[in-house]
Amino acid sequence: MGDTDGTDATELSIAAESVDLFFEIVADARRRLVLERLRASTDGVVELQEFVDGIVRREENARDDAAYRQRVAADLHHVHLPKLADWNVIDYDHRSGTARYRSNEVVEALVDVASRDELLTS
Repeated sequence: MGDTDGTDATELSIAAESVDLFFEIVADARRRLVLERLRASTDGVVELQEFVDGIVRREENARDDAAYRQRVAADLHHVHLPKLADWNVIDYDHRSGTARYRSNEVVEALVDVASRDELLTS
């Protein structure tokens, strides 16, 4: 009975970590925008500049100038795209600046819910 309890606790811990990870993935608005854009892509591949264009169009306080675009690109290239790749949600090629989506039903459902909520509150 002790072994079964230990296994159940481990499985529960792994499940809890997975839930936390899924919420961390979709917690950031820029990551959600990246995932939305990748899902909308016909071939599942998007270039960094396409992400930047979409974010500048959608962020409320965005300025459409070169300095702001560079900051968005740096944030995506050095933070969000590598994180999504580390979490196996995308494949990201740093050299070419392209990302390929790796389908995940849970992430998609959470992005859909977050997107609907953003539409309702804006």
